[in-house]
Amino acid sequence: MESLSLNQFDTLPVAVELTKATEKLTDFKEQRHEVEKQIDEINRNLSNPGRNRMAAEIDALLTGSKSPPVEDEEITRRDTGKLYHRRRVLDEAIKHQERTIAELRSKYSKQVCEKLRPQAVKIVSRITKTLEELSAALDEEKTFFEDLQANEISFTSWMPRANFRGVGSLKDEYSNVRLFFKQLREDYPEVEVKLPDARPIRSDGTMPRLVVGGR
Repeated sequence: MESLSLNQFDTLPVAVELTKATEKLTDFKEQRHEVEKQIDEINRNLSNPGRNRMAAEIDALLTGSKSPPVEDEEITRRDTGKLYHRRRVLDEAIKHQERTIAELRSKYSKQVCEKLRPQAVKIVSRITKTLEELSAALDEEKTFFEDLQANEISFTSWMPRANFRGVGSLKDEYSNVRLFFKQLREDYPEVEVKLPDARPIRSDGTMPRLVVGGR
């Protein structure tokens, strides 16, 4: 089976909304990153303003460029306050946008699954038929070897059982395959699930031996 391609759903209105919302979130995050860089730069300058001003003037002198204006520390701190406010606004915008994306992603997933469900039903139907055949074969094997054992025929050295475990019989109430089929009836009511009558349980909690032919 080839890998599933979802490109066919790119034109769904909800897919277009999701793409735009994701792009907007990316833009918000990039803005926040730039604000964070500005805050870090200002905080570094405020930690040792004299040294930073002198370094800038020395650099200007060496390169022959114009000396930078002396920054007012109070103005710088006001700018920092604006940047902190901007960061808080962006943080809230990012949270809101992430919630929007989660809702759109859920709607998109629902619509995609609705369109692909017929394909999933076909796959599950194949699984069901295969398990029915496997369960029937395991029942046949069980009966075959139990009849040999009942007639005191030793077979392990010449004809060992396959011992395919983990599936069980559809006729056993609590076998894995029967429980799986019961769940399928709930999850995929479109799939035809055949459940034979379960074998009765003895008072000691065990199942009676399945006997088909033999003594």
